[in-house]
Formats: sequence, structure tokens, C-alpha cells
Amino acid sequence: MLNGGFQRRNFIEHGLACPLGNILLRVSQGDALYIAFNPLLRPHTVACKTAGISGFTPHGWRHHWASWMIMSGCDLFTLMKLGGWSSLQMVQRYAAVNSDHMKSAIDKLT
Repeated sequence: MLNGGFQRRNFIEHGLACPLGNILLRVSQGDALYIAFNPLLRPHTVACKTAGISGFTPHGWRHHWASWMIMSGCDLFTLMKLGGWSSLQMVQRYAAVNSDHMKSAIDKLT
């Protein structure tokens, strides 16, 4: 993927990559798989319409994933590498935590 003009690699579990390889238009270069379109766009759109949700794009899942990674205990540096961000500042922009998570973190100190 390109992000700000820089090539980014995203890791996919082997068990998922094989089935996805059958449905994605792709260009392979070495170990990298470049996805040429978003196969989740249509199912995402249908699901949001069915649920009455508007204004939530597939990109929103990236924010959701980053937040859940942090709330599951992933450190910022590891998340930065997994998500392909070039700075911790960008990770912090994507990963938000809710008040329950913050309270839980404080409770661990007592």
C-alpha cells in the first residue's frame, strides 16, 4: 500500500492470505501482495445501510482496530509497526481509548 508516497507492507496471516488471493486483483512483488481494490467496500456499505449507520467508511475500521489493539495491551511502538505508521504521533491520532479502559488502567495501580 502507498501511504503518503511511501510503500507500506501489511502482514496477513497465511491462512487468510490464501483464500483472499483467490478473490483479490493483486500484483505480487517478492513477498509483498498489493491489493488493487477494497473487496470489503460493498459488504461494508450494505451492512451500514441495513443497520442504519451513516458516515462510517471502511477506513473507520482502521481506527477501530488500532483502538482495540491498544485496549488489548499492544504497545504503541508495536502498533506503529503493524499499522504502517511512520510516527507515534500518528498512532495516537488513530488509537483512542474509552473512559472504561482508562479507569481500568488506573485501577491496576491500586
